[in-house]
Amino acid sequence: MIVGSGIFSTPSGILTTIGSPGMSLVLWVVGGIVSYFGVMAYLECCQDLEAKKVGTRNSFLTYTISSTNHFSSHFPHLEYLDYEFPHPKALAPYLFCVSMIGLIRSGFCAADSVVTGTYLMYAAGIHDPDLTQQWIARAIGVVVITFTCAVHAYSVRIGVAIENVLTVIKILTLLLISITGIVVLAGGVSIPKTTNFENAFAGTSNNGNAYASALFKIFFAYDGWNNCNYVLDELKNPIRTLKISSLMGITIVSVLYILANVAYFAVVPFDVILTSNTVVAGEFFVRVFGGTAGNVVLPVLVALSALGSVMCMSFTAGRVIFEAAREGYMPFGNFFGKVSKLGTPSNAFIVHWVLTLIWMLAPPPGDAYNFILDVTSYPEWWFYGLSVVGLIYLRFRDRDIPRPFRSSTITNVLFILVALFLGIVPFVPPTVKDTSLPYWLYPTVGLAFIAFSALLWYFQVVLYGGLEKSVNIRRWQEGHRNMQDLTNEEQE
Repeated sequence: MIVGSGIFSTPSGILTTIGSPGMSLVLWVVGGIVSYFGVMAYLECCQDLEAKKVGTRNSFLTYTISSTNHFSSHFPHLEYLDYEFPHPKALAPYLFCVSMIGLIRSGFCAADSVVTGTYLMYAAGIHDPDLTQQWIARAIGVVVITFTCAVHAYSVRIGVAIENVLTVIKILTLLLISITGIVVLAGGVSIPKTTNFENAFAGTSNNGNAYASALFKIFFAYDGWNNCNYVLDELKNPIRTLKISSLMGITIVSVLYILANVAYFAVVPFDVILTSNTVVAGEFFVRVFGGTAGNVVLPVLVALSALGSVMCMSFTAGRVIFEAAREGYMPFGNFFGKVSKLGTPSNAFIVHWVLTLIWMLAPPPGDAYNFILDVTSYPEWWFYGLSVVGLIYLRFRDRDIPRPFRSSTITNVLFILVALFLGIVPFVPPTVKDTSLPYWLYPTVGLAFIAFSALLWYFQVVLYGGLEKSVNIRRWQEGHRNMQDLTNEEQE
């Protein structure tokens, strides 16, 4: 699912860094295009891995527990990173795995949990929270992530049902903003007009750091495009299906995102957007609808939308931790890779809950939200770029593999260039300081986390002999091999 809470919470930060409504809209278009490039590259990655494992039902590190447990885990990214970069042993997938668990997923959930709290406080009439009230928003965020992990640990069915309801709310809220913006521009609503579209590109920044920071926030809103590789095993003719559905899905989401931003700019004055931080959607609703609807009901819908994002990301985070524990990427694999009597990876959610709390409570108030988004997105794009570099490398290394589908080399190179831009440019000093934190802090923390992951890899893989799969997955793999042998004998 691509639609997240970013469209409700990031436009203020994007406008602050980039300087103009016009360029903000251009970057939202760029975000959709680059996301589509990424989908196409990932489809070819998974196709190559599937071709390499012809005859094996266990593609893409898929581990499926019996139907009595009601849940399956998929973490393909680990295996094709290992396939693309087998040397040094397990280094690439190990770094990605630790970063995904310890930083990326937990950081995203921390940010959205706080957004949930912020919009609930907005609905309660607190539109400009002071330092104490910002901590109250974090306290609500603690309740949000605790509730989320508890639900997912208790029941897959209930958790997914809540996710589905919140997803509908999220899409309807986005549609409401988009349609309302069109009505406002057409003169159907009598409200004071803004001047945001007069000289729409005036004040546009020419600093690379500003564009990197803005793109991180935009890609956060598009995050989810890479989930296509998690469902390949469940589709008939998956490459063709996902080529079409991905293009349609990203196009629709991009149009809605652009319309939502147009709506914000049409209704909310420039200076108010700059100071609204994460509640620009709340400012929009107050000005258009007013009364109880604009001040309470609609901000609550945005809070529920953010909660839906937390639910979705936590759902996948639990499975990532579960799979990582079973494959030996985490200590105490037998504990964290265990399925509870309720049929859920409940122990894995303990890890996710603790890590999310750390990222939620550790950063200082004020600039915490933007910092969390930037620091979690930074290492993620290094791995995205690395995966596509590996894809191009595989075309030369494994020429014998049939490739019915090939992503465009041009779009792959462009995607890699975007990843390099996002990896290097954050160290370039900005011309305008828009945060109290040092500009180099978030890329430094991101690289430091990757370096820390490499140190863990050295101790676990080099010094202590490698990854040790949990007892549970070793038993399953042995049973799978026996089943495969029987199938081969029957075919012979």
